Amino acid sequence: MEVRRLLAHGEIGEVKMIRSEFGIPLLHRPRLVEKELGGGALLSLGMYCLQLVCMVYNGERPESIQATGVCLESGVDETVIVTLKFSDKRMAVFTYSSSMQLPNDAIIVGTKGTIQIPAWMWCPTSLVVNGKETQYPLPEPCLPLNFNNGTGMRYEAEEVRQCLIK
Repeated sequence: MEVRRLLAHGEIGEVKMIRSEFGIPLLHRPRLVEKELGGGALLSLGMYCLQLVCMVYNGERPESIQATGVCLESGVDETVIVTLKFSDKRMAVFTYSSSMQLPNDAIIVGTKGTIQIPAWMWCPTSLVVNGKETQYPLPEPCLPLNFNNGTGMRYEAEEVRQCLIK
């Protein structure tokens, strides 16, 4: 992943803060709202924000976690804001929601600059590193997609396939 390479090469210095948001109105999808189906926004949306934080901070466990949010009548999480505090005064904050459209972007802030991941942060087609934008086009879809930039999910699916083969 390009973000890993940029971080490893110190393009933005020492990372001090990560912010990301992932929100799409999906309350019409039973698998997101029904507890019996494993519903809840964290498993379908928030985990992309959390995975970004884990990747950037190399899997380090946070020193503290604060989360506040709202649940649907079914008891599953709908919208949550999470703040994570790490060692050396490093922070992360992310918001996820299954009821509203959020900016769906992310930013990694370092001592020497920033990496901005424009919408759609879970499957971006560009990065803005210290003000310079680079495009990463996705393959054209051959069938209709459920989500924006969905063809980029093929890389995630292929990685899972390779892990299962091993």
